[in-house]
Amino acid sequence: MGSRLYEDNVVRTDGSEFAGFEKIGPDVTGRAVFTKGDERLVIYTANKLPLEKMLGVDLIYINETRGSVVMLQYKMLEPSQDGQDWIYRPDDQLDKEIKRMQLPPLDAPVTSYRLSRSPFLFKFVKRVVETEPPQSFVVALDHLMGMLARPEMRGINGGIRLSYNSLDGGYLRQADFVGLLRSGYIGTHREETEALAVIIDEAAKGNKALVLAWQQKIDQNSTQL
Repeated sequence: MGSRLYEDNVVRTDGSEFAGFEKIGPDVTGRAVFTKGDERLVIYTANKLPLEKMLGVDLIYINETRGSVVMLQYKMLEPSQDGQDWIYRPDDQLDKEIKRMQLPPLDAPVTSYRLSRSPFLFKFVKRVVETEPPQSFVVALDHLMGMLARPEMRGINGGIRLSYNSLDGGYLRQADFVGLLRSGYIGTHREETEALAVIIDEAAKGNKALVLAWQQKIDQNSTQL
């Protein structure tokens, strides 16, 4: 049996490095800047900070080169009793996070292409380290919502059976996620990223009034992506 991982440590590690990129500027607000050639990426660690309360996510990636924002919420997978699968059991915390995962309607015309405008994804990580780096996979918010509604995905105790076998290849590996993030194929459009990046930076600095205003605006629009 390998070492047990804690979600906070996984988030902190992922927020402090990005494969192949040079880290050039962390600061006390949880913001870190990474570069590779002419690519520039900013990662905000939102875990247990105002940004998580605002958007329901643990890490926020801003691809300044491609003009997109991508956000990840982390969940840990526990081994099943028979040791044949890895399970995540939904709880009230998940419901609260999903309710926060909303963006105001996009009214302006867009010139950038995205596979999906929604920036929200979930990264599921095996609690027990069997290999380095720890095994994980990424699914989009709407994909997760679909899985939560499928009875065949549930175990005998109500847990959602998220595993490589049960998903049947329907997930992103870490390398897949990184490639889509770098290409700008996922996340918000450039037109909304410019405004969203300012809001994220202000919230990271502790602007409580802005966080409250954001939450009120989302409640008024009540548009789930």
